[in-house]
Amino acid sequence: MPVDNDDLHYIAQTRSRVAGKSYRDRVQIMKSAAASAPNRGVKRRIDRMIHLEQSRHARKVLAWFVLFFVLAGGSIFVMAKFGNHSGSKSSSSSTTRVVMNNSSSKHKKKHKQAKKSSSSKSSSVSSTSSSSSSKSSSRSSSVLSSSSSRVTSSSSSRAVSSSSVRRSSSSSRSSSRRRVTAASSSSRSNTYTIKSGDNLYRIAADNNMPLKKLESLNGLDDNADLQPGQKLRIR
Repeated sequence: MPVDNDDLHYIAQTRSRVAGKSYRDRVQIMKSAAASAPNRGVKRRIDRMIHLEQSRHARKVLAWFVLFFVLAGGSIFVMAKFGNHSGSKSSSSSTTRVVMNNSSSKHKKKHKQAKKSSSSKSSSVSSTSSSSSSKSSSRSSSVLSSSSSRVTSSSSSRAVSSSSVRRSSSSSRSSSRRRVTAASSSSRSNTYTIKSGDNLYRIAADNNMPLKKLESLNGLDDNADLQPGQKLRIR
């Protein structure tokens, strides 16, 4: 049965409505289009479209089921194979740990026994050394007492002689110091050494004398140029 242009347009419009929809929406749209088809030829073509859509969906679902079962079977196989291997490893490691713990406990017991024996030996040695040290200390104390008495007698005689020498030397030093201070005080009281920033008025005020007297003693006037280190007479 030939199909005219209107029927082709109706089929193309149905396909455009189906594009981009989900499986359920596509089947529902095509079923409604087949129910409202203008003639039997159009309805047959739409029914074929529905059958193709359903077969495609069935193939996709079957492929997903096959993939799921393949992945599940592979994971079960891997777990069964490597799980037994890891279990054997864990059992062997646990046995080695038990053996190591037993050996370490035996080693600790031996070490404790060795410590006890060494401590007993050291205690006996310390007792003998303490007795010998007490004897030597008593001997050394007697020797020290005799030597200290001798040293005190000699040191007392030396202290008397040294004290007399120190007194004589201190008296001579004090007399010489007095002479030097007297000479320096007399020389300092007669002159003044100029410092940076000094002027005639300040020097006269510090030494309790009038400015004119200071100028007359040193032959200076009010405009005199003073140099640091220069000495002025103040008496």
